[in-house]
Amino acid sequence: MRNPRGAITPHRMRDGHFALLYYNNGYTDKVGYVGRLAVWLTLGRVENHDGEDLIRWSQPEVVLWWDGLLLDNREDWNEDWAIVDGAGYHDFQELENGNLAFVESNKLTVRYHE
Repeated sequence: MRNPRGAITPHRMRDGHFALLYYNNGYTDKVGYVGRLAVWLTLGRVENHDGEDLIRWSQPEVVLWWDGLLLDNREDWNEDWAIVDGAGYHDFQELENGNLAFVESNKLTVRYHE
């Protein structure tokens, strides 16, 4: 799993499954701030193999993506105040009905998806 500067902490859901959001690319041309145009979700469940609990992860699916204006390609780009293209700073919450709601920001705007 490739991941430029993004959190990949698995979250345990109420039903015992795990959910994991992450970037799945290794594009780090500009100190790792770029290449965040797609965020993937994979679900996992604990399985016991030979007395050891392991998480078996599902096939990942793209859940957040950006196909708008690319700000990382500006001539005046600077890593000290870089604006993330795409679904940077993503997170999610499990709703009461078991669905997931996603939030994302690129330092200019916040987007909510349910």
